[in-house]
Amino acid sequence: DSARHEVVLTAGPFDLPSMAGHGHDPSMMSEYTQRFEWPVEAMGRGFTLELRDANGQKVSQRVLHHLQIANNSRRQLLLPLRERVMAIGRETRNIMLPNTIGMPLARGSRMRLNIMWHNETPRDVQGLTATLRIRYSPANLLPAPTTVLPMSIDLADAQGKTNTFTIPPGGMRAT
Repeated sequence: DSARHEVVLTAGPFDLPSMAGHGHDPSMMSEYTQRFEWPVEAMGRGFTLELRDANGQKVSQRVLHHLQIANNSRRQLLLPLRERVMAIGRETRNIMLPNTIGMPLARGSRMRLNIMWHNETPRDVQGLTATLRIRYSPANLLPAPTTVLPMSIDLADAQGKTNTFTIPPGGMRAT
């Protein structure tokens, strides 16, 4: 949608059985992957995600385990992996950066959308459609936005071992 400076991705419909009470068993999750080419030369600024069922009713983000967009045309800074343009979890709110900064996205970049569903709600969801609106600034915007790039760091990436750790509540103190 060039008038609104948005790239709109729609996925679905999906039927998601309730997994309430089944914990976080990965074997019960369902995955969806779609490859696409980024359509415009732009500076990415943020997104909104909307989930609706077959009746058009909004659905809680608690049915989502994660949604990621990876740029297969660019590598991450610290890890030898494709760049993660965005990662959204069930707790992630819509994000919008100010128009003075943006992430460069080249037209024709090979992208991958990956969604993992895990319906924690007490009811089955039929015909779920996910609509992701990625907001961008045109590449020819003057003055040009300051370039930012995503970066991910995994502190404990050991195969076969958990990569979670407990951080106690409270503020950070300089030592």
